[in-house]
Amino acid sequence: MAQKYIETDLSPQELITLAFFAKDVNMNKIRTATLPGHPGGVRVSYWNIDTEPAQIVLDRLILNNLEPLYDRYVSSGNEPFKVGLLYDASLADQIPAIAAQLEKKNFMVVCRSVRRRVGTQIIEHTSRVTDDRTDAVRAAIAGLKNARLIFAPVGTTFESNTCSAGEDYTLILGPDATQN
Repeated sequence: MAQKYIETDLSPQELITLAFFAKDVNMNKIRTATLPGHPGGVRVSYWNIDTEPAQIVLDRLILNNLEPLYDRYVSSGNEPFKVGLLYDASLADQIPAIAAQLEKKNFMVVCRSVRRRVGTQIIEHTSRVTDDRTDAVRAAIAGLKNARLIFAPVGTTFESNTCSAGEDYTLILGPDATQN
């Protein structure tokens, strides 16, 4: 029935198998990333990949592993996880309570900054992040339950989405961030 709307070389059986697989995918565990790089080209546009940081991103997304070479970006020891809060102006009065919730779960808020027209996201930056820690971040703020999860190493493509304080996470909180 739906096949008239889909153009694919997959067989009906393969589509059914894919649908059964997709129904069990936990959307909160899906990470996205743009491979670190910079634009290039004359008369055409393309993306020049920065190989070393791109390998770090691929290792995290595909292997759920970060190479030791990436440890140069992070602090060592048992320091609290550092979190930057970038938030919609409409949330300004709620930020102290959000920061307190994070601190109760052993996160240290290292900066707070207002952004315009933001969508709620969790951005992982360092090798200290794990699925368990990201789950703890989601648990600390109810509105992060369905937040988009992105991996963007410090010093790469999305540096503007950080506070530049060496944070492990940046939480971008849109107006929906305090809703269940």
